[in-house]
Amino acid sequence: MTNPIDNASPSDPRSETRDRPRPETPGTFRQVGRLSEIDAALRNHREGLCFFLSLMVGVASLIEPLADPAEDGGRWLAASVLVAAGCFANALLVRRRRSLLASHNLVVLLAAFVMIQIYHHTGISWAFVLPPLVLFLHPVRRGLLYLLLIALAVTGGLVIGHVTLVLRDHEPFEFWCSLLAVTAVSALLVRDLGKAVTAVTSVAFRDPLTDLYQRDLFNDLAGRQIEIARRERAAFALLALDVDNLKAVNDRIGHAAGDRVLCAVAGVLADTLRGADISARFGGDEFVVLLPDLDQAQALETARRLHERIVRHPELVRHQSIASITVSIGIAVYPNHGATLHELFDAADTALLRAKAAGKNGIVVAAPGDAPANSAQPGLC
Repeated sequence: MTNPIDNASPSDPRSETRDRPRPETPGTFRQVGRLSEIDAALRNHREGLCFFLSLMVGVASLIEPLADPAEDGGRWLAASVLVAAGCFANALLVRRRRSLLASHNLVVLLAAFVMIQIYHHTGISWAFVLPPLVLFLHPVRRGLLYLLLIALAVTGGLVIGHVTLVLRDHEPFEFWCSLLAVTAVSALLVRDLGKAVTAVTSVAFRDPLTDLYQRDLFNDLAGRQIEIARRERAAFALLALDVDNLKAVNDRIGHAAGDRVLCAVAGVLADTLRGADISARFGGDEFVVLLPDLDQAQALETARRLHERIVRHPELVRHQSIASITVSIGIAVYPNHGATLHELFDAADTALLRAKAAGKNGIVVAAPGDAPANSAQPGLC
């Protein structure tokens, strides 16, 4: 095994960079922008739904007593007007960007509206509208909890008020069974919709083999980290990792075995790194890691820990009879080794090449001269 800190330089380490995947230059924060657009679209959808439902229930609360007056019309009208006022105020909350509070308020208003309809034996079909609306406004578990509380509140209100649940052409048993079926179907639809959104996001932004971030998204997240570090005058580290001799495994026993090695490396990264750290597969057998708020000494300690766990992983050890499957790591630190993202990538990649040229299976910290001021490739920042 080579010395884990080796600053010896080969004659021309950059001569090998032509075979190595290099960071591309996407639009500024393009992938981060896409994630933000997805979040904004979902948020706008919920806000629009909450606003529309608040207005619709508010108008319905005013129309129902007039369209079908009851014996105690005064009390019914007063309760309906109170619910309508609450709904219109809730719509105003949505417009003032208080959509989270408004979504919780709307559940209470919907429950009150349905209780009034049931109490006066009118508009019983509103009860079937309640489950999908609540489940679309809130996560499934919270929505189901809300529906359970609403069902208990409605039942308690009917018992306290000594009201018989008259369902016109429906028996109570049929009503409750139908309501349960609507709730179950709504929960399944909302759950599947959430899974679909997660799957689409994963396909768009994660490597399908290792489930780490893809290159473009990593570049944009690293670009954002550059801006944060400049503003806060903080340090962060960039690690470039390359699996040594993986080609021998692919050639001897197939790419499936090589894929398992790559997944093992990705698993070590996921299990070892902090939540704030960002790791990605750059293609082939190369990985990159962003370590926010770490200086050179801390980054080196992290690299050593990663190196030790990777080379001892059973998936790498089992192939030692074919080739020495290890990992080489290059380290660059902002701002010591570069002021731009391109310079840091270049410095980390050059350090990685030095580690491989020195015998592989080692860790090399970049030297200040590893990121030249004039480079043929345009910077990423």
